[in-house]
Order: sequence, then C-alpha cells, then structure tokens
Amino acid sequence: MYCVLKGTQLHFYKDAKFAKTMPEQTLKGEQPLNLLGATALVANDYKKRKHVFRLKLESGAEFLFQAHDDQEMNNWVARVTDIQDAKSAGPSRSQTLPASGQKDDQKRKSFFTLKKN
Repeated sequence: MYCVLKGTQLHFYKDAKFAKTMPEQTLKGEQPLNLLGATALVANDYKKRKHVFRLKLESGAEFLFQAHDDQEMNNWVARVTDIQDAKSAGPSRSQTLPASGQKDDQKRKSFFTLKKN
C-alpha cells in the first residue's frame, strides 16, 4: 500500500505509480482519512515489525503503519503533528479580514499601474 498525505487527508493507493498516474483512483475505492484531530505516535509497544507508528483518529479508530526506516516514520509522525498544530493556531494574520471600522471611501491602490500613451 502507498499512502499520500494531501492537506489534512490521507489517501491510499496500490503503489506510487497509481498515485501519480491516477490520483482519483484510490486503493479499493477507499475514501481518504481525515486527519483533523488525529494523533500519530511511534508504536514502541509493537514488536512484530520495525518502523511502525500508530495513527489515532478523532473518532477513536486506530491504525498501524510501517515506514521504510526510522527517518520516514518520524517524518510521518511530525507531519500529522504539524496538521494539529496548524489547526490549533487558527488562521494566520494574512487570512483575517480587515476591521469593519475602516472607511469605504479610502482610495484603493493597485500593484499594477496603467500608463496612458
């Protein structure tokens, strides 16, 4: 199985080739997992395989994933944690609307100017 993290959703594919050539065709038609509210931790208690991390969804569902090596495993855990950090931080300043007390009659400036010939 090949997993791809797109935004806050985890998509599943047969392999990397399918993920690149047919991204709309997921493994067995499975819907992506929503990772908002999810946690990822190294599965130190799991001894059957190496490089395994546990993904716990907000719904209570748990999944075990095996990465290629420790670096890849830690990268997955960090990415899922980043999703939660971004969610808890809220919108950035660049995404907020201007205060409603601003005057509407202020002259608007543009990055582009038109020159008259």
